[in-house]
Amino acid sequence: MFGCGHRLGWVLCCAAMLAAGSAAAGADKPGGPLSLEVHRFDFEEQKLGNFEPMPMHWFRVDGTGFPRYTQMGFDNAQSVSADHSFKLALNGGSAAALLEAGTLVAVPQARYLITANIRTEDARYSRARLVAYFVDQHGREVPQSRRATAPILSNGAWTTVAIQLPDTPDNAAWVVLRVELLQSSFFHSRLLEEHQLIEQDIRASAWFDDIVVYQMPMISIATQTPLNVIRQPQQPAIASRVHDVTGQPLHAQIEVTDAGGRIIDRQERDIDVNHPGEWEWKPNVPGLGWYRAQLTVMTGSQIVGGAGVTFVWLGPTTERGQGEAGRFIITAEHLTQAQRNRLPDLLKSLGNMGVSVSPWSMDMTQDELAAAVDAPDPLLNSLLLSNRHVILSFAEVPRDLAGSVGVDADDALALMAHDAKLWQPYIQSMLARYGLRLSDYQVGASGSGAAFERDDLAAIFPPINDLFHRYVPHARVLLPWRAIDEMPADPPAFDAWNIDFPVSIHADQFQAYAKTWKIAPEQMIYHLQTLPPHVYSARDRGADLAFRMLEAWRLVPQAIAIRRPWTSPAGDGGDVQPDPILPVWANMIEQLSGRRYVGQMEIREGIRCYLLDGPSGPRGGALVMWNESSPDADAELDLYLGPDPVAIDMLGNRRPLDRVGEKQRVRLAQEPTFIEGVDMRLARFRAGFHIDPTFAPSVHTVHEHTLTLVNPWPQSLNGHLRFTSPESWDIEPHSLNFSIPAGQTYRVPLAFSFPASELSGTTLITAHVDLDADKSYQLDVASPIRIGLENIDFKSNLNVESDDHGDKFLLLTMIVTNLGDASQAFYAFSLPPDLPRQQRIIADLAPGQTVLKHFRVPYDPAMSGKTLRLGLRQIDGPAVLNALHPIP
Repeated sequence: MFGCGHRLGWVLCCAAMLAAGSAAAGADKPGGPLSLEVHRFDFEEQKLGNFEPMPMHWFRVDGTGFPRYTQMGFDNAQSVSADHSFKLALNGGSAAALLEAGTLVAVPQARYLITANIRTEDARYSRARLVAYFVDQHGREVPQSRRATAPILSNGAWTTVAIQLPDTPDNAAWVVLRVELLQSSFFHSRLLEEHQLIEQDIRASAWFDDIVVYQMPMISIATQTPLNVIRQPQQPAIASRVHDVTGQPLHAQIEVTDAGGRIIDRQERDIDVNHPGEWEWKPNVPGLGWYRAQLTVMTGSQIVGGAGVTFVWLGPTTERGQGEAGRFIITAEHLTQAQRNRLPDLLKSLGNMGVSVSPWSMDMTQDELAAAVDAPDPLLNSLLLSNRHVILSFAEVPRDLAGSVGVDADDALALMAHDAKLWQPYIQSMLARYGLRLSDYQVGASGSGAAFERDDLAAIFPPINDLFHRYVPHARVLLPWRAIDEMPADPPAFDAWNIDFPVSIHADQFQAYAKTWKIAPEQMIYHLQTLPPHVYSARDRGADLAFRMLEAWRLVPQAIAIRRPWTSPAGDGGDVQPDPILPVWANMIEQLSGRRYVGQMEIREGIRCYLLDGPSGPRGGALVMWNESSPDADAELDLYLGPDPVAIDMLGNRRPLDRVGEKQRVRLAQEPTFIEGVDMRLARFRAGFHIDPTFAPSVHTVHEHTLTLVNPWPQSLNGHLRFTSPESWDIEPHSLNFSIPAGQTYRVPLAFSFPASELSGTTLITAHVDLDADKSYQLDVASPIRIGLENIDFKSNLNVESDDHGDKFLLLTMIVTNLGDASQAFYAFSLPPDLPRQQRIIADLAPGQTVLKHFRVPYDPAMSGKTLRLGLRQIDGPAVLNALHPIP
């Protein structure tokens, strides 16, 4: 599209695709209306009088890993467009050549694109690549300007590559190029594990040809904050710039899309002598959340280039929302220096949440490690000055230090298990310097399984613990652990644990895992993994994080943590690109901070509702509700929740609830919705309506239970209650009057019976209540009763099958398991519509035994949409379990 077939078209498309983070391929001959070429290295220099073996202005790179006996120079055996190319040939080691500084002038306010053709041969472990960067007038490399192609292995074919340099900085004087054929050790940290054997090529070759430098239009797009985090009351604003030295008329288009990829606003603009190339635009953003703005610049129908920026729009922080923000932690343990420099400002824009950072990196040299003993850490100083909860995480160890004791650089626990004299000098000054302001120290990276893999954990911990407490008496030493790893029966007495929850552990399983641990939740940080992007939608990732935070908060842990929800382009610490889950994280902190889970409210089947109590006031307590039975359909409820309740979605968008008479209409989807401004006493009365026990055996008899009512008001509560469903049940008393003193609980015996045909499963018993408290209320309440056979697990499958003659039939399979400690006997029955009843005997179902019973039913298409009744009936008792199966 847009004429990418010729050379210039490919270059322009390449620039646009690089701006969007994509790769480009394919090239042809130059041409087109715009002259963008600055310099071409085609290595046809004999016609220029160069008969030396090396191209003009190119020099061999010598030094460690680059032996002088490697071969390089002109080659006429392989080329792309003419007779010669530039060849690097290994004879052990690596080979590289450098373009002399001063050859390519770096023009201010310009953007450079470099393309090249690369061919490799006989390479198994080595790779070729092209590198480009700026240098200043003294020949020093401009920081953060280096860009490189991916390592190339072409196996005899020519591969076209491209590099786009960042916008020319003010101190750049020249563009420098390097061509390289590198052994695998140069890609060690990316391609190999530290303990693996690094293999090398003795003989391998790489050819480079038609290296072309283009000067492209300078195209940039940004929000009003370099961190791309905007908080209300500010509105998102997009600043765009297009600078083109050719003076050709251009056309710009900006599209703003939401996390689902939907275009929510668009702007188009000509750029010529009457329309400057710098402008600001405030898009019509419909609500809080994550957005992407993409700027595309064209000449005619041909794309010249583009740039994009992602940003989040967050709600304002509140005093209540920031009250416990320190209990929510961003794990930022593995950072480049550039990312460390940006971290304080980024956290400031997000609020007063905590952070976990590492004082060391694997790449620190011995000299840098020694210098850090005497010098304060600027990042820690900045974070601590902001009164932020900081965890000092020894997530990685400098390779020189790790190598000196023979441990992996990602295993701080193994380092500290050695003689403390080897590593103590490097941290004792740090503990002394920050001990009064920093109390949390983590031994190992979050999510590490190193502690579980050690049999001597109980033995190595006391000396580590003693060292930290010697310098910081109030220190808390944290141990990383994984929830999927079994907790020791007698766990070491670490001050706190950082428990990593992988995405394979669903939010509704958190309670079950916590029950198996002998450590109190307040001694734990729950580190929550999030669903991966490019696999799950932004909506699903956000909803999953919201539920994980909600269920973790129910356990009242010391803190909740996630890995930093943003990225930096090319990993260089440039402008922050927020992750679509960032608005969910920020809003959940706002909603959970200062609130506690106090119970559940039964409303109707398939609807979940948690009560979060908080301080008094309109933004004190809240309900959080969602539809868990119909994830693809909204559910509507009409309830009286208070005078002016407000619904808040998981991104923080607020809307008043519509009124339906005296009630409010609540629309619920699969994501959690918070509702503020509710009458929390009324909500707690609803939640306190409870029938116990919640299980009733599937027997046609009178079941004795207890009805409980709670008075959360500070004065006496009087009222009248009348049961409204299930209509087929006999409930005694069917109605009752009650009077409950302030803050007290009222219990009354309750008896009910249901028909023998009652289906198994959960049924809601509902009642209408007239209350007289601080004022008069009318409301509906509900409590669940599960009907079934005790100690019997019953499942069934119904499928349409075909016999050998092609005739269709229904195959019903019942799966029955005895979970008790005594044998049981049943009739298994099937009652198809308009057909005779079928029955099978389960004569002696032993404890722990599972049996399968199959029923074959003639199939008639007219059955589709009807239901088949099935179940179990005790042979020596009155219990009957009924179920219905829809017929496909």
